[in-house]
Amino acid sequence: MQPKPPPTTTAAKTPPAKSFSVSSGKTSEFERIGIYGPGGAGKTTLASMLTLVKIKTLFIDLDNGSNNIDLLGRINAGDKPGQISNWSDLIDCLRSDIIADYDAIVIDSLTVAEEWAEEWTLANVPKIDKYGKESRCKNLKAYGWAEGDSHLFDTFLKFFQALERIDKHVILICHCTDEKVPNPAGEDYLSYMPRLPKSKQGDIRSKFRDWVDHLLFLNLERSVDENGKADDAVARVIYPQLLPHAWAKSRTLRKTITFREGIPDLWQQIFNTGDTK
Repeated sequence: MQPKPPPTTTAAKTPPAKSFSVSSGKTSEFERIGIYGPGGAGKTTLASMLTLVKIKTLFIDLDNGSNNIDLLGRINAGDKPGQISNWSDLIDCLRSDIIADYDAIVIDSLTVAEEWAEEWTLANVPKIDKYGKESRCKNLKAYGWAEGDSHLFDTFLKFFQALERIDKHVILICHCTDEKVPNPAGEDYLSYMPRLPKSKQGDIRSKFRDWVDHLLFLNLERSVDENGKADDAVARVIYPQLLPHAWAKSRTLRKTITFREGIPDLWQQIFNTGDTK
């Protein structure tokens, strides 16, 4: 009896090499902008001035801090019909058709959105022990070392994923905090940063900074004379570049800008409209 010949094998076909194309100029017409600063600096007012450069803007106001500003479009936080009251509402709103008629959306503030994300995580992501038993946690620490931070980060990624699908300008407003920064070359120092969680297992703050094209620090400042006396006048200054005492960045802006109500210098420079002196 003749032995059976070994089965024939078919060599895997090598897929054809992919062809590539080269483009030039800008590849995106939409800006991602983060604004943060202390309370009362005028972050909401600054964002409301987008309409002065003819950008039709919808405010998603989670802080209800824009109620005294005459806005073109607003969705408030609250329990009434049509309002946003939790994390799921926010994500559903970003995926809905209600934003279709606008050129830009402003979310005020990201700090409140993060608090809602934490509430959603605690209510929907169970802790699983070594026996596979599920339980609910009252706070992030109850999940175990760094697990809560990781779960919150995964939840918050849904927010950025929803924004990725929006072909609009996106402006995200955030409160600020100050933290000590380790300095290998000398003494540690304090720096202003967006008030968002920052940990090795869930660095939402750095994700926010990396995601935006412009991270702008808006601060209230007084001038001081040679005798150390502060001037009564307070200037509001927008910083677009990194400072020793504050996070900031911009892909196009290099110089500080004085914020004057009713004069949209910042938006003229970002969107290249009107007089940019």
